[in-house]
Amino acid sequence: MDLLRSIAATLLLSAIVCGHPAFGNDKNSLSLKEADDLRQQIEQCWNPPAVGQAPENSVVDVTITVNPDRTVKNVEVVDKKKMETNPDFRKSAEAAIHALFNPRCSPLHLPEGKYEQWKTLSFTFDAKDML
Repeated sequence: MDLLRSIAATLLLSAIVCGHPAFGNDKNSLSLKEADDLRQQIEQCWNPPAVGQAPENSVVDVTITVNPDRTVKNVEVVDKKKMETNPDFRKSAEAAIHALFNPRCSPLHLPEGKYEQWKTLSFTFDAKDML
């Protein structure tokens, strides 16, 4: 269980509903296992580009809007300015977006009956977490 809590502490996924994480102990939230299953699914569809000497260019925060059928409706990169001005970051962001629309990752592994908890998700792509 300590390993699971450790994973939760560094979890790439945090679903946002009214400003509260949508995973944890609440009966209306995603469990740690559900959140980790989703993270693992998305990682399998992600192919991060080489970004040279600046590892911070491989960290991409996105906001994902999900349809009720668990398909991705929209993905927004949080740092739009960096995407416009930094070619390495833009490559990483584009890889993240492609991962979320990859047919192998659709539909997302999200629990039925919890749409309100996962209709909007925040997700961080970080290549160093894949090592």
